[in-house]
Amino acid sequence: MQRLLLSVFLVLFGASFAHASAISNTDLWQYTNIQTISSSGVHPLSDVRGIFGGSFAPVEPVQTIFPDDKDNGYNHWIQWTLYSPSTVTDINLVIAHDGAPFNMNHRGISHFKLEAYIGSQWVTVFDTDIEQKTYGSYYPVYGGSTHYPDYNFLEVEASIAQTTAQTWRASFTQFGDISVAASGPRILELDGIYTAPPPVVPVPEPSTIILCLSALVLCVKRLRR
Repeated sequence: MQRLLLSVFLVLFGASFAHASAISNTDLWQYTNIQTISSSGVHPLSDVRGIFGGSFAPVEPVQTIFPDDKDNGYNHWIQWTLYSPSTVTDINLVIAHDGAPFNMNHRGISHFKLEAYIGSQWVTVFDTDIEQKTYGSYYPVYGGSTHYPDYNFLEVEASIAQTTAQTWRASFTQFGDISVAASGPRILELDGIYTAPPPVVPVPEPSTIILCLSALVLCVKRLRR
């Protein structure tokens, strides 16, 4: 009886949907989908394609590290053009500053901005400060996240307004002071994802609900005979 009622409820009112994701090697911004890429400059032992899953750097591959000769507040950036326009509904940024005994001064960022080139102008599609947290005696730190719990990691996963563009730009504001030996930000991954909307379940008219419930009651009465 309970299963029958549950089935009727799901048919009438539908179900909810949720999603979560970690670093992807099949997202829309995988380096194999990128035609051209430029940047404000990266560390001489790093590679700009690492942020998009490319393993080309001789040291710490599959990530991108910016140079250490900039001061705090400097906006490092990466710009890329795809082979064809992509429609993005979700993004996932994974970053990591140096671990113990270090903090955000060592390869951390304080701000992240994502822009899309639409028409003849840049449009900001995501813009956020990076929260500073405390972990034991370490401050300021990223504090960890769902898929990457170590205190020096952070995953910024967000849904954005559905945006279609071929050229994109990401900016990362440096947290650490130039006096710190390794202050250039480290970006592990930036993914662009398209998530199809859930299927639209039509809401039945009140008369339809009453008819279904009446039929259900009649069915139950017959089963009890």
